[in-house]
Amino acid sequence: MDIKIGGVPEHFNSPLHIGKEQGLFSNHGFNVELISCPGGTGEMIEGLKNAKLDFAIALTEGLMTGIAKGAEEFQICGTYVASPLTWAISTGSHSSHSSVDTLKGANIGISRYGSGSHIMSYVLCEESGWQSPADQFQFTVLNNFTNLRNGVNNGSADAFLWERFTTKPYHDSGEVKLVGHIAAPWSAFMIAARKDILQSLDQKLNSLLDCITQSCNTFMQNKHQSSIDYVAKTFHQQPQDVEKWFESLSYADDCKQVSRSMLERCNQTLLKANVITKAVEIHDACYTNITLI
Repeated sequence: MDIKIGGVPEHFNSPLHIGKEQGLFSNHGFNVELISCPGGTGEMIEGLKNAKLDFAIALTEGLMTGIAKGAEEFQICGTYVASPLTWAISTGSHSSHSSVDTLKGANIGISRYGSGSHIMSYVLCEESGWQSPADQFQFTVLNNFTNLRNGVNNGSADAFLWERFTTKPYHDSGEVKLVGHIAAPWSAFMIAARKDILQSLDQKLNSLLDCITQSCNTFMQNKHQSSIDYVAKTFHQQPQDVEKWFESLSYADDCKQVSRSMLERCNQTLLKANVITKAVEIHDACYTNITLI
């Protein structure tokens, strides 16, 4: 069965690429195509809507926001990365901004509206206590990570948010400047799929999710050996940085399970940050046959 899975071109999706190379999916009857989505969760949501993707490994907050704002084409069907995502807040290399405190009312570069880089900017405002209209961020859509880095150096934006280890090589090189971090209080990446695909897969969904779980388990079992080498080489990271990334990383023990309390936490944070105006009903957001724990 042909399956198109979208994901960001980042180290988190290494298990899927390794699993495909080793024949894990094909051995279970799945012809998996891994589609790179540099535009992040916003791009993947559009891909699910227009059927360019069957599945997406996307940010929890982005999927929840998309569903809250009326997206009916997909549902959450599993957990991928259980640990939270830490976002680096970056400015241009010669920017006058040297801390988060000076970013009140700034122009923030984002990949797309509804993406994690957009949503977490609202969460940053809420956590910083910037509630008045004058304190709120303005946004400039720059589409992808490369444009975001360029944007803070050419004046298109004052700052942007992106996953910290993906951004770190550019902090180390001096291309962009790190001014702070913010962590989301929920699991980083969930698995979502189009409703029609979920219905057509039926019991085969469990088999596909088990393949993803196995890929992640194998990747973590080799985290002191081949996995470090793979990530360092593929994503141009220093091995010591990859080791630090592994220290804070945990994939789902069973991708077929989804934490109800975790999604509720996400709901409440998005409401408090005014990203959404009405909480998502968890039973509507999640596929009927998954295990809510």
